[in-house]
Amino acid sequence: MTPYAAWLDSRIPRFYLRVPGAIQRALFLSVICLPAIGQSSRDLVIRENERKAKMEQRHVPQGYALIIGISEYENLPGNDLKFPVSDAQAIYRSLISKEAGGFPPENVHLLLGRRATRENIRLEIEEWLPAIARPEDRVVVYFAGHGYVSRGKGYLAPWDTNLELLESTGYPMQTLGSILNNRVKAKWKALFIDACHSGKINSETTNEQVAGQINSAMEGTQFLSLSATRGQEKSYEDEQLGPGFGLFTYFVVKGIQGEADSDPCDGWVEAGELVDYVRREVARYAKSKGVTQTPQFGSDFDPAMILGRARNGCLLSSRTGSAEIEVNLTDTDVWVDDTLTGRVSPGKPLLVPGLTAGDHTVRGCKEGYECDLKKVVIAPGLTLGVSVRIRYQKRTNEAAAALAHRGETLLYSQRSTVNPVNMLPVRRSQSKSDLVEAKGLFSRALGIDSQYAQAAYHLGVVNQLLGDENGSIGAYRRAIAADPTNTPSRIHLAGVLMETGDADEAIRHLTAALHLEPNNAEAHSLLARAYLDKGAWLSCIDAAAEAIRVRPTQETAHLWRADCERQLAAKEKSTERFRSAAASYSTFLDLTNYATPAVQWFAYHFIGFHLGGQHHADRKASYELLRAAGFLGMCICEGKLGRELRAKEYCHRATQQDPADPIAHFLLGVAGLRVFHKTGGCRDLENSRRSFQKTLSLNSKLDEGRHARHYIEEIESRLSELRRKGRC
Repeated sequence: MTPYAAWLDSRIPRFYLRVPGAIQRALFLSVICLPAIGQSSRDLVIRENERKAKMEQRHVPQGYALIIGISEYENLPGNDLKFPVSDAQAIYRSLISKEAGGFPPENVHLLLGRRATRENIRLEIEEWLPAIARPEDRVVVYFAGHGYVSRGKGYLAPWDTNLELLESTGYPMQTLGSILNNRVKAKWKALFIDACHSGKINSETTNEQVAGQINSAMEGTQFLSLSATRGQEKSYEDEQLGPGFGLFTYFVVKGIQGEADSDPCDGWVEAGELVDYVRREVARYAKSKGVTQTPQFGSDFDPAMILGRARNGCLLSSRTGSAEIEVNLTDTDVWVDDTLTGRVSPGKPLLVPGLTAGDHTVRGCKEGYECDLKKVVIAPGLTLGVSVRIRYQKRTNEAAAALAHRGETLLYSQRSTVNPVNMLPVRRSQSKSDLVEAKGLFSRALGIDSQYAQAAYHLGVVNQLLGDENGSIGAYRRAIAADPTNTPSRIHLAGVLMETGDADEAIRHLTAALHLEPNNAEAHSLLARAYLDKGAWLSCIDAAAEAIRVRPTQETAHLWRADCERQLAAKEKSTERFRSAAASYSTFLDLTNYATPAVQWFAYHFIGFHLGGQHHADRKASYELLRAAGFLGMCICEGKLGRELRAKEYCHRATQQDPADPIAHFLLGVAGLRVFHKTGGCRDLENSRRSFQKTLSLNSKLDEGRHARHYIEEIESRLSELRRKGRC
């Protein structure tokens, strides 16, 4: 008897085993999925509604997380790892997903590679988490990289670990455990460590020693600690898992995404369920590969701690199986249950273990081709082979294509393949009637071919230009549904979401876009802008740096980085930060210093600086407002650096670029006052008064308006005094 038949035999009456296989399978599904005899479909609907209501009513605490991944080390030659960085990114995507972890993106700090220095790790663990987490919150810390032992003590290896100074350059495991236990006051806390990789850092470092030190450091703590291995085992990595994963992290991610939901089967992934799932599935998968790896948990923790969410509840999730997905075309993107799982090529199948028994969807997509969708049933304990066959080139109905072509001609005054999110001279028609006509043409094209992703994308662009944000969001979502590989639609959707104030969802879409195209400079730059909206300054700087690494001339990335550096400088009272911000502003202004108005037409998702409103893409004002923001940033930085005359000049240029910005006029007035204190010139005082009066005329309700009134009174009093003394 096969394992599958044995499993059926243990759960289904003998009667069902007498029928043919195909009917037997259908009856198996009916036993699993349908109500018991005597229970009406109405009863099932009521129970399902009760389950959904229970999920919605359950309170989930605010979440904070620190995610660390280090694959390559500055001073540890020969000890590089393959997947810690991508593992950390996968954990990050799972935690910020609304369907899984539900953590606000700005609350999840990500230290990857060279950013994961000892000092940065110390700051996050010893200062940020204790300061930010309240007693009612939940906290997650994840580390993937090397661990080592020196003089009998365990350490996590930061990027800048020094072989000659191991004890002072590593981060002590005991300190980590103590901080989380005693200083981080959150109700729920979880620590995941994947650090046993057989690295020969020093003679004391063995997997057994590292695992022992992890367990020792967590003894007596009151939070969940789950490490990748126990005893003498090694923490394995496997290129067959998705794009490549560490075994431990793969199943932590799958568990958080809902596969661990089992008992109670209520749609929530609790700590106890996650521990059981990860330990069982890692051990099972490792055994199938002829190796041994068993995750180890320690400490005392609340098993009801919520760590994830199942989208559709669970189905025998204590019983899992696997899918092995093969494709027929190179670089096929594969989605399992709407989650991008990996990029697959012929001869290199993608193994997806740890799937709950029951129905799943597998979709393979490749740009230029029709996607192939498979609905499969996973049986517990078995691996199901799934063949994704992409056969047909994506063909558009000729009539729909003709309509879309006419729409694009109206949308662009000259046809261009340039992605309109780029800061490049893309000239467009500015006639509203042309845009309205183009909208109608794209809508008609979609009426003929509902899967015409490019028409949906352009409909999103037109709606965005017309100020129809809801229509734009709907069109971009439609384009993504038709073609999940359509990265421009994901990026533009993120931009419009930010216009509507939903930076969290924008970050999720940008993260998905970067999963598809890791070197997309526009996505990195817009991600920096989203983090700027959320006040996540360090994440903003990191994302902007990635955009600049990919494309040094990515103008907006320099601006967003400058804004976030300036905010950090003010917070830290750091002169060096202000200098760095000024340098970034200067680079932005140099890159956008065009000589002719013809190239001042740029397509942006949005312009919103919290300095007077948001403006839609593709307006001439976009260029002017961006430049104004750059000049204003330079004004602030120069003032903080004590260079008042230069600050005044930059503020003056900001008012010229955007005469309707009351804050620019206010800051110009402040800069003029600083110059007066150095020169004593009456003209500086009079100019400052005019600037403050202009602020009030533009918007007297701002906080700056109250200060402007005060300054005007002080200036008039001072001018009267100077006139009496004959100095004016």
